[in-house]
Amino acid sequence: MQHSSPPQRLEWLVWATIGLAVGLVLGAYGYSRLGSAGSGREEPPLPVLARVTGFDLTNHLGQAISAADLRGQPWLAGIIFTRCPGPCVRLTRNLVALQGQVPATTGLRFLLLTADPQYDVPVVLRQYGERGAPIPAGGSS
Repeated sequence: MQHSSPPQRLEWLVWATIGLAVGLVLGAYGYSRLGSAGSGREEPPLPVLARVTGFDLTNHLGQAISAADLRGQPWLAGIIFTRCPGPCVRLTRNLVALQGQVPATTGLRFLLLTADPQYDVPVVLRQYGERGAPIPAGGSS
């Protein structure tokens, strides 16, 4: 019986995160476009599945971002680390491309979170964006 090496498991985790993120965004977008418009009946509010607890993060510009800054707004986060050999760059580029396709009027914010905060300090995250993996406008932490 062979065990997956850590890079394979990590790549699977990154791709699963990408799939989940894209599915959630497309589902939310589809619901907002098709939703209950024109049906003549009021739809019940979506259930709260979980609440994000308070957090304080630092973005690629060195600015603080907290849970309070995002409260009441839709947001989508991807998890990367800058020393990731490939899937993280693709995830970042896909989130930026998706951000370009979602109308700004939705208020949807895009965030990248690092799985390696000791290494991925603001200057490293900025350099990562400058190397061709642009950081979404919502920032990274």
